[in-house]
Formats: sequence, structure tokens, C-alpha cells
Amino acid sequence: MHAKKTQLLQQNIDDPLDSTRVFNAEHGDQIPLVLVPQGRSCLSCYYHIPSGVNTIVHICGSDGYPDGLAPPGIQMCKPWYNHVAYMVTQQSCTYNAPVKSCPTKDNVMVDCELTLVFAIGPNPADVKKFVYNLGALKFNEFLAAECEEAIRQLIRVTPLSDVYELRGSSSVHVQNVLKVLDEKFKEFGVTFSKAAITDVVLNNELRKILQGTTEFRTKIRELDKEHEHNMKLITYDFQRNLSEKER
Repeated sequence: MHAKKTQLLQQNIDDPLDSTRVFNAEHGDQIPLVLVPQGRSCLSCYYHIPSGVNTIVHICGSDGYPDGLAPPGIQMCKPWYNHVAYMVTQQSCTYNAPVKSCPTKDNVMVDCELTLVFAIGPNPADVKKFVYNLGALKFNEFLAAECEEAIRQLIRVTPLSDVYELRGSSSVHVQNVLKVLDEKFKEFGVTFSKAAITDVVLNNELRKILQGTTEFRTKIRELDKEHEHNMKLITYDFQRNLSEKER
């Protein structure tokens, strides 16, 4: 289980050409979603837009491509106030949300981790909704709160005996969490493609008790089968002896 939640960031960079390197780099438990390049020099007459990145260009503070996104390539003979304002990742992002001390239906505390896969866009209108109406920092806060609430509600209605069954992505309850998150954030241009409970952890003492209980139940089942077999042998011997006497 991860020690803390994934952090979603907006990050400053020097040059738009650095964006591909930054988006592809390993950042640990942090994911840069939006990059803001440094402003151009007043003597600059061109700039580059790399491919593989959703880019929003501003001209005097207004959207330079109101009907779409800026095309990749070199932009020649452009004044300094025509510049790259935001660069948004095109990658699918994996978000980990560990939540500590979730009470089950029978009031036993467990730790649980939800893993999500989401993407921004790819429709240009959705990319702009995300940048202008939500942003990486607010999204980070809202998603963390939504995940914690969803996990706690899910664990709260699940008895301890069934809590391990939640692991994976096939549970109806986990799919409901995915649907709820997708509905809440689609108006901001974010789509969720996968949700899974990747870990459920009990404290060591409780885990040992449950392990002992499971082993005891297994032993009881084995004894029941052995007893049933012995009773069949006794019944068979009785019937055979009775048949011999009747002859």
C-alpha cells in the first residue's frame, strides 16, 4: 500500500520544448497535469510547440485558438505577447488513494487503497474546461476528498468477512465508484476508465485472529467429511452383517 495519495500538480517550466521530457519523467507519487512555460522575451519572434501535448496559446491574454488547440510545430513571426499559456498532458494517469482506518459494517478498522486511471480530454473543449474551470490544484483536492468519501462509504456497508472480496475491479460496488467519479468530473473534461481496490490491510493482531479462524473452519470441514465417511462405512458394515444373518 502506498504511504500517501498521489499529488496532481501544475508546474512551471522554462521552455515549451521541455514539456515532453517533464510529462514522461518519473515523479514518484506526483503527477504534473498542466505545465506553464515562462513568458517569451520581447525580442523573441518565434517559438516551438512540441507534438504529443495539448497546448493552449494566448494572445494578449485571450485564447489564440478559440475553436481548438494550438498546432504543433514552429510558430514564426509571432510577437512576444503571442505565447504558450498552458500545456496539458495527453497521457492516461494512474492515481493512488490510500485511506487509513475505515470502519467496516461491524466496526472493525481496516486500511484500503483505491487506484484510478483517468485522462484529460482529448476533445479540445474538454481540455479547456479542465484548465479554465478546474485546474490541477483544485482537481487534486476534489479528487482526494471524493476518493476518501467513496472508500469510507464502501467499507462502511461491508462486513469484515467480505472486505477482502472488494479487491480488484470486478466488484459491482467498485464499478459504482467509477461511475460516480466519471459523472462528477466529466463536466470538467476528465474521464475515468478504470477503478480497482488494490489493497485491503488489517492490523497484525486482527489478521492473525482471522487466519486462525479460517484455519479452524477448514479443520472443522475436514472433520465433518471424515465423520461422514466413517458413518458410511459403519452403515455399510451393518447392512452387510444384517444381510448375512438373514441368509
